[in-house]
Amino acid sequence: MAVTKLRASWNRKTENVFVWDVDDIMRLRREWRIMGSLVGTIDRCSEVGPPLKLSRDEVTLLLQKGVLSLYQAELGREGIEEGDWTYPKTTLEVSIYAVFKELWNKGFYITSGMKFGGDFLLYSGDPVVCHACCVVRVCSVKDQLITVHQLSTVGRVATCAKKMIMWAAPDEKGKLLFILQEWTGPEKKAIPKYNIVTDCTEVLKSCKRVK
Repeated sequence: MAVTKLRASWNRKTENVFVWDVDDIMRLRREWRIMGSLVGTIDRCSEVGPPLKLSRDEVTLLLQKGVLSLYQAELGREGIEEGDWTYPKTTLEVSIYAVFKELWNKGFYITSGMKFGGDFLLYSGDPVVCHACCVVRVCSVKDQLITVHQLSTVGRVATCAKKMIMWAAPDEKGKLLFILQEWTGPEKKAIPKYNIVTDCTEVLKSCKRVK
């Protein structure tokens, strides 16, 4: 049975992708666990509403799944040709998308982690009914230097928000490595504890323990 594609406008210059149809926005959430960011307003209310802005990782995933159709309104052009959508390009972008896809495949809901100093926020269920359990920070390669300052600042921000911090990077063969960073001990003498995992299903188990 053919899948009815979702439509989204794409501005090639800004790389912004928006979904305008409310039914499509609900389908993305219910059927594909794609959250995006509502950037419009509802009449004169302060509530946010359509359109839904998709991240580049979300767009790439949906294009690969064959469920998204992009159109360029300024050109009056429906659909894109192979090679038009070029994300991911850089080594870091490839790593970020690989982590996003792996975590999505494991059943997480994923949103931007920017306000917590990370790349993603992970939810074990719909963000409407549960809090994010983990902040994800992606490194471009396994041996990328992570400074003590980064470990401390990102870790403390996440801990203050009652979230774990997870560092992620691919190894030489492209296999993803995940390191969970948690603070343990009395509040005034807390120290970071690190747990290296190669299967992010362990992360999901840890998330379910976080209240």
